[in-house]
Amino acid sequence: MNMRKTIPSLIVLTFVACADEPPLTPVNLAKLPADAKPCPAVPVKSISAAMSATFAVLEDGSVCGWGDGLPIDREAHSPELLPALARVVQVAGGYQFACARNDDGAVSCWGNGEYGATGVKSEKYVAKPSPIAGLSATAIAAGEHHACALLADGSARCWGRANFGQLGDGSKVDKAIPSPVAGITDAESLACGFDTCCVTRKGGSVACWGIFAWEEGERQHPTPVEIPGVTGAKRVVVGPNQGCAFSESGDATCWGSSVFAELGGREAVLWPPRAAPDFANAKQIAFTYETAIWINESGTTFGRGMNASGELGIGEQARYRNGAPTITVPRPLALHDAVELAASRQHLCARLASGSVVCAGANSNGQLGNGPTGVSSARMLVALDRRQPATSGSEPNRKVSR
Repeated sequence: MNMRKTIPSLIVLTFVACADEPPLTPVNLAKLPADAKPCPAVPVKSISAAMSATFAVLEDGSVCGWGDGLPIDREAHSPELLPALARVVQVAGGYQFACARNDDGAVSCWGNGEYGATGVKSEKYVAKPSPIAGLSATAIAAGEHHACALLADGSARCWGRANFGQLGDGSKVDKAIPSPVAGITDAESLACGFDTCCVTRKGGSVACWGIFAWEEGERQHPTPVEIPGVTGAKRVVVGPNQGCAFSESGDATCWGSSVFAELGGREAVLWPPRAAPDFANAKQIAFTYETAIWINESGTTFGRGMNASGELGIGEQARYRNGAPTITVPRPLALHDAVELAASRQHLCARLASGSVVCAGANSNGQLGNGPTGVSSARMLVALDRRQPATSGSEPNRKVSR
């Protein structure tokens, strides 16, 4: 499957940041292909990250995207308005596929249909959003090759790859039709990592299924099991190799890999779960493969861990995977006005208070939305710019070079 097209020359725009925004690398807007529509100047409602793509849901229900796995049968190296998507309230994506949830609960998916993650099992790329018949969801989440939906009655359904039991239905058989997750009837929130999904339940417990990298031998659980020691949970976040549950009072309980100090202390596996005071009252938290990023209650963004691809945007990255972690204590980031975080295996994006979206880390498929593909960035790059150009009198103070 070859979805890549050469992107022509770049146009560089330099904007002067407002006083309350961090210094950002100027926008490099790749010249859009003839069949592409630029992302409109509509406020961004939410962002999400797939393996090699980033999505922005706009206030009018339209969706912009950049990277690979888009419903346009090619990569996009700058944000584009995605076709055939309207009234969208949420997007969740995995490896070269994604799903969108509409305001009426309808779910449609597109991309790599090899394992059934698009709701259509096909070896071909599903280029257009395909509705999943009979599914009405209150939330969706995606793993690497599977997706799950939370229903209004508290049940959950999953579809796609099942080699590690990540559909939660007791089998290891791939399914293109959503399959009920065994025993889940009272779920209140849903989150997925690569091959693991978890829900919070009405009693405050957390149940997960799939492969648990945090257990010795990476044990597989094709039906949900409760995470021990977690009580009063209202929200759960699942990363590639770890998870955290948050109580109504903001207390955080975490488990999983902390080899590079992602969860605090540097240890191979944090198990059984324990309190994570650094994450207490976090407004947002996200994990890349070996790095944790969070926004605390005062609005400061911190990072800790390997920072292997430069996803923290601090101008440096780890050079050797087996070396010491880059950051072992919480490090404040320049994203002091971030209001939302979205991360995948090797890249991080943040939505700022101004409405701008910035990204850093791996850029193998254009998932940063700015700059040449194949080149990681250890500096935050502007993907969507909602700042006002600085002015001098009535003329814009903006530099344009070709």
